[in-house]
Amino acid sequence: MSLDTPGAMLPIVEVIWHDAGRIPPWMTKTAAIAAPLAVIHTVGFLLDRSPERWLLVGSYQERADVVGAIEQIPAQGIVSVKCLRNCEPFQAAGVV
Repeated sequence: MSLDTPGAMLPIVEVIWHDAGRIPPWMTKTAAIAAPLAVIHTVGFLLDRSPERWLLVGSYQERADVVGAIEQIPAQGIVSVKCLRNCEPFQAAGVV
């Protein structure tokens, strides 16, 4: 089963990932080097994943090709993924 199987209920996942944090426009070099990455927690429907990125959506219309509240997460920044709901068919197929 793939994520684009018609009628499939998309899995709901929690992704913890690192993102570039906001850094003030001026700071010392030492502070800039020491600035930590932001740790982001995102929960959504897993629409797609690739070696480059995971695509989560907050809403989707089941009988139409329409999604909303789209989050694109760089795969290399992912710390952990926890499947929260509708996981079994996708885990068995190795998707989640």
